[in-house]
Amino acid sequence: MTQRQLKRLEEQCVLVSRRLGNMRLFGFNERNPTVRNLCKLLEAELAALTEDDQQQFFRQRQRPRQSNKPLAMNG
Repeated sequence: MTQRQLKRLEEQCVLVSRRLGNMRLFGFNERNPTVRNLCKLLEAELAALTEDDQQQFFRQRQRPRQSNKPLAMNG
């Protein structure tokens, strides 16, 4: 996504962001009812995928996470 698109989604309360050093981390705004419904839909679709299909879309990390590194923002 471009910065302009991210800014628009944040203005519409679909995304929230926070600064971490010189980075801006974005996540879904869980307080937005549309986002909650979208997350439910995506979870249902993911549950319907076979394990082979899930592996097509998701892959394991190639290297371990740096110790004490914060996880990406969930919401």
